[in-house]
Amino acid sequence: MAVSLLAAALLAIVSPALAGPEVQPRVTSPQPLEDATLSPARRAGVEVVVRVEMKRRAIPGLQLAIVRRGRIVFQGAYGIADEEAGAPATAASLFTLNSATKAFTGVAVMQLVQAGKLSLDSPASDYVDDLPASWKAITIRQLLTHVSGLPEILDLPNGQGTGTLIGRGGEDSAWSTVKLRPLEARPGVSYSYNQTNYVLLGKIIDRVAGVPFAQYIKAHEFEPAGATHLVFGDARDVVPGRVRTYRYANGTVDGSETGAPLEHAFDEFSPFLRTAGGLNGSATDVARWLIALENGTLVDKRTLDIMWTPGRFADGKPTTWGMGWPLRTDVMHPAATGIGGRRSAFFVYPKDDLAIVVLTNLAGANPEEFIVEIAGVLNPELRHLTP
Repeated sequence: MAVSLLAAALLAIVSPALAGPEVQPRVTSPQPLEDATLSPARRAGVEVVVRVEMKRRAIPGLQLAIVRRGRIVFQGAYGIADEEAGAPATAASLFTLNSATKAFTGVAVMQLVQAGKLSLDSPASDYVDDLPASWKAITIRQLLTHVSGLPEILDLPNGQGTGTLIGRGGEDSAWSTVKLRPLEARPGVSYSYNQTNYVLLGKIIDRVAGVPFAQYIKAHEFEPAGATHLVFGDARDVVPGRVRTYRYANGTVDGSETGAPLEHAFDEFSPFLRTAGGLNGSATDVARWLIALENGTLVDKRTLDIMWTPGRFADGKPTTWGMGWPLRTDVMHPAATGIGGRRSAFFVYPKDDLAIVVLTNLAGANPEEFIVEIAGVLNPELRHLTP
């Protein structure tokens, strides 16, 4: 009872503070629970974390879903989906997942591995023609874990944003141009986060599956999971129900402290980049996909374990990535994660039978930094893990 009263008191203290300046989020009530099995104290504790972080980071809109033991036990939608229209975020709002899309690509690759159509340690050149000689020994595992040494296919002059394709414009030019560039490192020697890896993985999926990767992933991941509103697209596309995406001017991360104005953020993902960062969906969509992933609907247990095992450098040391998933390798509480665009994240804690999805419409919200706090409400040991 004491814990419940403390959580309720904290909630009462925090909530009124949200009606501040216009850069602060306008908070709406959470949507109804799909399966209300969390205690009142834990629900209140989750609410405290969400509202405190929305205020501190000046996040306009946010969605949250929590999965325990294969069931959605909490889902909430908070704040504003569209500042200009004053439209609230709802459980049906679609948020951009950005690079968290790579986890879905990892699942697609592992499905093809499980089906015997791919081998993680086979070179990509077994599946894609006309690769440069220096690329021919690069394996699918090295692509998935960003240790391929491939040059970057995007021009990122400031090291931020989604960047633009290199070359004279268009996918064909970018692909031809990147293949002329030297490797940045010998395959397997060093880690370098790189979009070219996932462009090449998309080409492999197209070839092996016999259909475009977006069509394959829809049929083999979204539909079996019942996540029917996951959809590919970028800022140029009309996606019904999608929230507006924002950032604070001049790349400011925390607009609540600096007073930087809020402005629109635009992401462009050329179709062949969408294995790297092109998905949109709701937190509930992602939660249903995670449930299907863990219950054996999408891959079997052995394949799942391989996917969430760190890759290896050439010297045998582990990388920080599994097959498409950044990993947090705490011995007692390991986590497989999807992180995208400094605005969306999901963490799966396999040993704790817990998954948390937080999607926001603010580039710079960095929800991966406070998911551990939400996890800590459910298991205090998780709160102290490195974010």
